[in-house]
Amino acid sequence: MSLMAQNLIENPGFEAWTGDVLDTWIIDGDAITVTQNTTTVHEGSSSADVLFTSQDNQQLKSNTFGVTAGDPIAVNFWVYDNDNAGRARLTILFEGGDNYYGDEYSEDMDSWQLLSYTGVVPDGATEATFQIRFYDVADNWDGDCQILVDESSFIIDDAIKPEPSNYPTDFLATVNGVSAQINWVDATGDQLPQKYLILASTTANFTAPVDGTPVADDTDMSDGNGAMNIAYGAENTSFSGLNAGATYHFTIFPYTNAEADIDFKTDGEAPITSVTMPNVETLSFVNFEDDTFGDWTTVNAVGDLEWYVMEPSGFCFYRL
Repeated sequence: MSLMAQNLIENPGFEAWTGDVLDTWIIDGDAITVTQNTTTVHEGSSSADVLFTSQDNQQLKSNTFGVTAGDPIAVNFWVYDNDNAGRARLTILFEGGDNYYGDEYSEDMDSWQLLSYTGVVPDGATEATFQIRFYDVADNWDGDCQILVDESSFIIDDAIKPEPSNYPTDFLATVNGVSAQINWVDATGDQLPQKYLILASTTANFTAPVDGTPVADDTDMSDGNGAMNIAYGAENTSFSGLNAGATYHFTIFPYTNAEADIDFKTDGEAPITSVTMPNVETLSFVNFEDDTFGDWTTVNAVGDLEWYVMEPSGFCFYRL
């Protein structure tokens, strides 16, 4: 962990209160109250004493902060759950990426316990909110549950890392309409990748990337070449705008760090896969990714009809 790593959660130890109100945290639910407890604490002078009186889920949310897809994260909080009517769970809400819901719940015990998660920021995510979610235990529900929480942490590990230990496996390209769908199984080993560089070409003669020199995304395949940087955990991407009947080759290089510190795995043999596009004529192709209809013209029909582009799929629909 970098010595410069910073906890992104404000008031992480539940020490700051304005009167009886917990500072910076958002109490989300219609049957939850949070009060300051100065008797039972894990560290510092106070903890948050949570009481909920409904079997509906209740939440305690941190401030929202910026994140970058592929960055490794370490997240945790301490919980004192000595009430068998309910339990707590670590969750992370990602703007633009898949939310994380922890596999573990707090257990009924007369001591502090740590709930934690280590992983990476998911593909597409730009912001994150740390959330503690509270649940009932139906068989033991008696009308309310009291749980204490303390010392929360959301840290991005920005230390410089060595190159990834291994390549991903099961690297495979398949035809998906007028696109090539690329799938793989994430690499494993002592050092996991933060991202992957996927190169595309109409020739199989790839030049390996060079450490310290990032390769920008290139989704314009009109020259027969392309590149995409995809976060660890996504395990798929696609290339569109491919020529009918043409054969395309793809390879993948896992890497860590960024910019001048980027470190690609290039030793051994990088996986390569190929796909031949169907030899069909495309009469009209619009991907709708710019939220327009391209060279298509919408038409009127009998009844109330509306043309629209659905995000984020990029498909075109009409609605009567």
